[in-house]
Amino acid sequence: MNVAISYEKEKGRNPKDVSSEKSKGYDVESDNRKIEVKGQEWAWNKLKSSFIYITQNELVKATHLYIVCDVFGTTPDLHIFEFSKIPCRAVTVEVKHVLHIARCRDYETNK
Repeated sequence: MNVAISYEKEKGRNPKDVSSEKSKGYDVESDNRKIEVKGQEWAWNKLKSSFIYITQNELVKATHLYIVCDVFGTTPDLHIFEFSKIPCRAVTVEVKHVLHIARCRDYETNK
């Protein structure tokens, strides 16, 4: 969360942690962005899981997905996606919606 909030502040936006408000469906509000933040223990190029699990609420209500990799390292790595730019075929419906990281790498936005 801190990495996402710091990034938003660096970009001149006004982030607010809303993660405790579960009905929102995302973790950070920052101007016109509704950001879902997911943390990964591994570096981006060494992710052991090829999936990011998101709920229906997150998928419908968030506008951006921020994946913070290497969260326990000295320099966490932030990857940003706009949900509107990820085609439906990249999202698989199971018990939860599953966003396939390998597929999404093609849709990472410029920071």
